[in-house]
Amino acid sequence: MSRFCNAYNLENGQCLTCLYGFTLSNGACLDPGCQSQTLDTCQACKSNFVLNSDNYCEYSDANCLNPGPTRCETCRPGFFITFEGFCPRLPSGCAAAHLQTYQCLECEGGFQIDDNGNCFVI
Repeated sequence: MSRFCNAYNLENGQCLTCLYGFTLSNGACLDPGCQSQTLDTCQACKSNFVLNSDNYCEYSDANCLNPGPTRCETCRPGFFITFEGFCPRLPSGCAAAHLQTYQCLECEGGFQIDDNGNCFVI
């Protein structure tokens, strides 16, 4: 039985539901931040995740203000949240960027946006 299971099938011991942040797959709860998992123990985490003392991966990004279990929810000022939940730095003069293309949508004061989503000084 997995320690990440929220509910079990009493007949076969497989997980029916997982604790928040874990993914159900073939009756087992998987750590979504883990690159290599054996039963309930993660051997190696994916990029932007760190292995904690309980042997599962936690999201880790120095530019994240509000980390969730699998992604950042809010980035520090000067950074923006991507569709995947990462926090890259905003391009120079950019106030807001597109989640998937990373192109600037809005420029800071004193800058103007061009057709390619780049900010330039006016």
